[in-house]
Amino acid sequence: MFERVNKFVFLFIKFHKWAFMYLAIVFGFSIIYWGTWHVKPDSFILNSELNIYPFQDISEYLWSDSPEYIPLSTTSLRSLKQEFDEVIIQLKSAEIKLIEVKEKVLEIENNELMLSEKHKTEIDVNILQYENREMEPFLRKEAGLIAQVSRAEKRVPDVISETTGSGLAITHGTI
Repeated sequence: MFERVNKFVFLFIKFHKWAFMYLAIVFGFSIIYWGTWHVKPDSFILNSELNIYPFQDISEYLWSDSPEYIPLSTTSLRSLKQEFDEVIIQLKSAEIKLIEVKEKVLEIENNELMLSEKHKTEIDVNILQYENREMEPFLRKEAGLIAQVSRAEKRVPDVISETTGSGLAITHGTI
C-alpha cells in the first residue's frame, strides 16, 4: 500500500510540474502578446490587403490585359485613412449637391404648376376672345333678325284666325 501511495505522490508531483510549466508558458506568451499589442496594434490586423495568400490570384494577374498586382507592396493605415477621408468629403459634397438638386426640382415643379395654371387661364381667355370675334358677325345678324321679328310681330295682329285646309286655327301668342 505504501508503494501505491508513493506512486500516486510521484505522479501528482510530475503532473504539477507539467501543469506549472504549461501555465508559465501560457502566461509568458500572454504577457509578450499584450506588450506587442500595446506597442504596435496594427500588426495584428489581417485582411486581403496584406497579401496573405500571394499566389491566389496569380493566374488572373498573368492573363489580364492590365495587371494591377504589385507583389511585396505594403499598405499603411495612414494612407488608407487619407483615402477614406477624401471619399467621405466627396460623399458629403455629393449629398449637399443632391439636396440642392432636390430643392431645384421642387422649385421647378412649383413653377411648372404655376405656369400650367397661367397657361390654362390664358387658353380660356383666348378661346373666349376667339369665339367672340368669330361669332360677332353671326350675333349681329341674329340681333338684326330678332329686331325684324319683333317689328313684324308688332305689325301682325295678336290673333290671326285663319282656317287652314285641315280646319285648324293659327293664333299668335300663347298656345
